[in-house]
Amino acid sequence: MLQILRNVLITLYQHVGASLVMTILLMFTYMFIKENGVRKALFTWIQNFKTNREFRKFFALGFYCAMILFRTVFCRTLWVNPVVNILGTWSLYDADGKLYTENIENYILFLPFVLLFLWVYQKQIFKKITFNEVIVKSSLLSLGCSLGIEMLQLFFKLGTFQLSDIFFNTFGGLSGGLIYWFVLKAHKHFK
Repeated sequence: MLQILRNVLITLYQHVGASLVMTILLMFTYMFIKENGVRKALFTWIQNFKTNREFRKFFALGFYCAMILFRTVFCRTLWVNPVVNILGTWSLYDADGKLYTENIENYILFLPFVLLFLWVYQKQIFKKITFNEVIVKSSLLSLGCSLGIEMLQLFFKLGTFQLSDIFFNTFGGLSGGLIYWFVLKAHKHFK
């Protein structure tokens, strides 16, 4: 009986965050559908997707953010000790000499995130877009979000808190900011 109670509590604990986010989103959808009907709600969504560039940009960012959260927080298993390896692995090979891809994954994970974020919120973030502003803002954004994810993992004991993850996420975000800068400059140059 104690084992059953333990398993039920672990299941609730593991899935409460994802369930809460999904429920909030579903309630927004429910309220809109209740007010406007299913056909109008679906038609409005499709029309906005077809005609509204800002809607598509925000959709891309929201989709990518959801993927990050499911990869880093929502779909993780519980760890007894989330600070077992606080420094993490800093090389491309683990102690056994096998390729360690997690650092590459952490780098790649935040590169499109920062690129999309700066693209969507460009007007709110920058008064004037300069190289230094892009470097600082993309670094702070990726550092803050990565730190937030690692703190969630620590607090909910989902995965392990690792400084190497924060570093590679931040480095990936900085690279996303650099790509954003170069694409913006190329776009203005060829206009």
